[in-house]
Amino acid sequence: MSENLAVELFDEDGNVIEVEHLLTYEHEGNHYIAFGELNANDEYGVIIFAIEEKDGEDVYVPIDNEILAEEVWATFKDLYSEEDDEDDE
Repeated sequence: MSENLAVELFDEDGNVIEVEHLLTYEHEGNHYIAFGELNANDEYGVIIFAIEEKDGEDVYVPIDNEILAEEVWATFKDLYSEEDDEDDE
């Protein structure tokens, strides 16, 4: 797999979260971005945000709707798996 871009995000308390960009993709006409994070327990987690435009800039917005979050997660898994398979070839 190709090397992913390292990014620093900030949580609601201003703490830095170091993540890597995994995938930017579309689901039902909306755009999403997925980041991977290695947490304190050495477990790898995926954080997905909706991408919305505000004042001419892209902003990352948490997905509050549980059903939409599950759909977006399923799309991510399918697309990321396909991308991983292509990298293996």
